Amino acid sequence: MADIEESTTYKSLVTRIRAALSERGLDAEPVAVRNVLTHAVATLAERLDVGPRAVLLYIDPDVIADQIAAAADPAAEGSDHVHGVRPARPDTRSVPTPRHACSRPLMALTQAVKYASTNGDSRTVQHAADLAFELGVAVGADPDRDRVDIPVGVLDEAADILDHVADRIESHGWSLCPCGDKHGQARIDARVLDALRGDADLVRTTAPAKMGEGAFLDPATGLPHTRRRRRLSARNPGNDLGSPGWGRAAPSTPAIVLPAFLRGRSDRWGRRPWVG
Repeated sequence: MADIEESTTYKSLVTRIRAALSERGLDAEPVAVRNVLTHAVATLAERLDVGPRAVLLYIDPDVIADQIAAAADPAAEGSDHVHGVRPARPDTRSVPTPRHACSRPLMALTQAVKYASTNGDSRTVQHAADLAFELGVAVGADPDRDRVDIPVGVLDEAADILDHVADRIESHGWSLCPCGDKHGQARIDARVLDALRGDADLVRTTAPAKMGEGAFLDPATGLPHTRRRRRLSARNPGNDLGSPGWGRAAPSTPAIVLPAFLRGRSDRWGRRPWVG
């Protein structure tokens, strides 16, 4: 399989799949895309009894992108172990923020890391830790200034992570002490839940106040680019917001476009062909 990964067709497919994911609001690591594509090609070549190079000719980048988006959807089973995909950051602006105000999202993100690590969500652990690191870099960039420039994408993703952890505390029973004994932990978890949601709203609403009304709003929906939009989409997978997750609705087309003599044979691989 290593030989086809160096082919022009294979490299072009990787580029086109990443571009399709970008249209769905996702940024995927090249190695993650290659892992999925290689797995798909190998499995289909074996099932269809054709060579890997022949399979490459029939791969549809949009369908591969939809399958990656489905695997990365926070609502999907097993998505907490998908690490190679993050929300895209099309907005490259920064928000001038008072230095002291950065302590709130930093503290909230550390709480998110603690809850996610205790409850086995390694994807959220890595994402929240990366965001805390980015905030720390921004805070220390120019110690002589009273304000620091925080990327809009960092604030947007931080609000989303805090909402995600709050949702897990409320609906999945996440706790800092999942021992099962009653020793007041439920009361503490409830207080943390309220604090996380308050901090998420604070992060979400600070940017429009600093940059002008609507800075965080999606022009198509009028909703913030946050968990709220995704939660609405998850409830209504057929709407214009798209599903699964951040992307548009996954089509019902086959994973590859097969020639007539191959149609009717198995043309799908595993339910979630995700590696890494």
